[in-house]
Amino acid sequence: MKYLQVVLAAAVVLSAIPYKTTTVPAWRIRFTDESGAPFRSLPVNQTWRNYSVEASDHHASGITDENGYAQFPERSVWAPLVMRVLGPIGSILGAGAHASFGSSGWIRTSCDLMERGSRLATYYGADLPDHLTLGYFDRGNIRSIVPMSVDPRCKQQEEQAIRSAPPRKEAAAK
Repeated sequence: MKYLQVVLAAAVVLSAIPYKTTTVPAWRIRFTDESGAPFRSLPVNQTWRNYSVEASDHHASGITDENGYAQFPERSVWAPLVMRVLGPIGSILGAGAHASFGSSGWIRTSCDLMERGSRLATYYGADLPDHLTLGYFDRGNIRSIVPMSVDPRCKQQEEQAIRSAPPRKEAAAK
């Protein structure tokens, strides 16, 4: 009986010791326009969360270098085993069918630019993207409904995206 109590006490103590898990590995990603030219000085934002043990997102900002690269360090979380077991249960109880689990991270820009192609700058535990092509996307109509600020640092990159866009099909048919 005494042995069982010692084992249970040790299990409780060990389940309360936090250990590190990588949420998003160190991430280096290149942003280019539709002609393949790099977006220099593009403001970008990284968001990440381990949905199994964290209740809110984390955010960091960066700027691309002269070759269009943005770099972010590894993002990790320290959590004990008990939290890793109870966290998903709490997520299910709180969000039901909309509950999320595990690691997630993404990189976006606040400029009027949108991803082109089949790949987004998202990470869900595997396959970290290293390149993203962006094209111009006018958010003017969205801003008229939802208050969104205009980042003054984006003007040059938005003009670059407009210049690099391939001809539209209707315009090419004329």
